[in-house]
Amino acid sequence: MMGLIGGRSTPPGGGTFDPTSIFGSGEQGIIYDLTNSATVFQERTGASATTPSGDVEPIGSLKDLSPNNNYCVAPTDGQRPLWNSAGYLSSDGVDDLLNALFTMNQTYCRVSCIRINTHVSERIYSDGSGAGGGFLFNVSGDDIGIYAGSTLTIATQTAGSDFVITERYSGATSRGALNNGSYVTGDAGTGNASGITIANTNPASLATSGRFYRIIMIDRDLTDVEIANCRTWCGAAAGLTL
Repeated sequence: MMGLIGGRSTPPGGGTFDPTSIFGSGEQGIIYDLTNSATVFQERTGASATTPSGDVEPIGSLKDLSPNNNYCVAPTDGQRPLWNSAGYLSSDGVDDLLNALFTMNQTYCRVSCIRINTHVSERIYSDGSGAGGGFLFNVSGDDIGIYAGSTLTIATQTAGSDFVITERYSGATSRGALNNGSYVTGDAGTGNASGITIANTNPASLATSGRFYRIIMIDRDLTDVEIANCRTWCGAAAGLTL
């Protein structure tokens, strides 16, 4: 079991997990940490944004902590989600979204900690341009699934509670898991992702009402130990012990 030291994740064997450590060979991807007040800005100008987002104030630009510097930016002022100083992004389920464009070729993985307020026809994540790769979405009822050309239902998650989701996009051997649960493996399609859109599609059409705490996405397969560390780091943001 992993624990917490000073609010940060402690991996098996001790020490402190730094999510940038998985980006050691020029991998594409992102690390978004909504518990870090130094990563949220009101302007929609990416790296040149300077005005911090205060409590319950809009996020126009979200800094990427990976070596790739993939800022996630709102398309318009009205589509900016809100930042809560408790450590999460809050999306309204109407038109809020943040978007970053970059290329993710299969196999790619994403681990994140989120909360979905209400299950409707929604995109929890989509790719940067809506082209068909890297979707996490509400399939029906409380079921959520992944999509990169085909739908793979991976978990049943009751709305209104925090959870960690692991997604692996790799054609017929794609898989996903809720918290530390068993993987569901199957065909999610072979589509590559053109980046990430948080809480919606781009352009906006299927918005999610929810919270987003921490997100890691990388264009390589992760080891079991790396996934365990990523899950624990992400879950710690919502007070989950995984």
